[in-house]
Amino acid sequence: MRKLNIKIGNAIFGTSLCILGSFMIFYSQTFPKVHTGGDVLTGPSFFPTVIGILMIALGIFYLILSYFQQAKVERKYNQENKGNFFKSREFFNFLAFVALTALYPTIINFLGFFVGTFLFCIILMKILQAKWINAILSSLIIVGLTWIIFVKIASVSFPVGIIFTSK
Repeated sequence: MRKLNIKIGNAIFGTSLCILGSFMIFYSQTFPKVHTGGDVLTGPSFFPTVIGILMIALGIFYLILSYFQQAKVERKYNQENKGNFFKSREFFNFLAFVALTALYPTIINFLGFFVGTFLFCIILMKILQAKWINAILSSLIIVGLTWIIFVKIASVSFPVGIIFTSK
């Protein structure tokens, strides 16, 4: 029964990633295009589209991985969690991911992209029980690579946040 609950949880998580990624792609297509002369440049829809594609790819990867993976449960659950997916750690992780993803646009508008994304990544990794050093290093790498790819190479500007704008 526990293996079935884990597979259902993995399927829900992977499917949710695909749905959220699709929503991000479709919604980002409503953003205005940037025109300079006759050329259409990379506009505000570029980054959400890339994130949406990554979410769909990771969702599909997670679905495939959970399908072929044999669930090994090494920890003991107390009687409260026995056989109930909605009281499990996986369900908490799913809800935390959805809530943080919904709050992420507000966070980056207030704190800016780099600080907001750094905190977003650290919080998610700590929820997934990563060690502090791994969470910090991974978050720095994600923010650094994003900065190199989008700011330096693609010349995309990111939100600096309300608290960092000088008036």
